[in-house]
Amino acid sequence: MDFTGKLIVERSAPDSGRSQVPEQSYICHCFVRNDKLAGICISDSEYPARVAQSLLSQRKILKVLLERKFPYQKLPTNKTRSQAQFKQLEAELARYQDPKKADTLSKVQGDVNDTKAIMTQTMENLLDRGEKLDDLVARSDALSAQSKAFYETAKRTRRCCNTL
Repeated sequence: MDFTGKLIVERSAPDSGRSQVPEQSYICHCFVRNDKLAGICISDSEYPARVAQSLLSQRKILKVLLERKFPYQKLPTNKTRSQAQFKQLEAELARYQDPKKADTLSKVQGDVNDTKAIMTQTMENLLDRGEKLDDLVARSDALSAQSKAFYETAKRTRRCCNTL
C-alpha cells in the first residue's frame, strides 16, 4: 500500500485535484494540492468515493499536518514517526470509519432510504388492510343476503302457520 500510494502521488500532477485508482480489491483515492501536499486514502470498493475525497481535501486535516511542531518541508515520512503527534488526525480518521457520521449527505441519504423503506412497508400494510376490508365487505354482503333469505323463508313459514 505504501508503494502504491507513493507511485500514485508521483504520477499525479500538482493541483490535479482528486483521482481514484483501483488496486487489487481496494480503491486508492488521491488528492494533490498545488503546493504538492498530497494525501492518499485506501478503502474498499464499498466505501463512498465522495466521502474518501472529502476526508483528503478537508481543511481540518491539512491544518493539523501543516501546523505541527515541524514545518511543511520537514514532515516526517519514515515509519518511525511518533503516533502521538497525530492524535487529532487519528480522531478524524476514527470519525470517518462510518461514512454516515462523517458526511452529512450520506447521512441524509441513509435517512431517506430508511424513510422510503418505512413508507413502502406502510403502503403494503394499507394494501393488505384494503384487501381485508374488501373480504369483510364481501362477507357482509353474503351475510346480508343470507339473512334476507332467512327472513323471507321465516315469513312464508309464519304465513303457513297462521292459516292453520
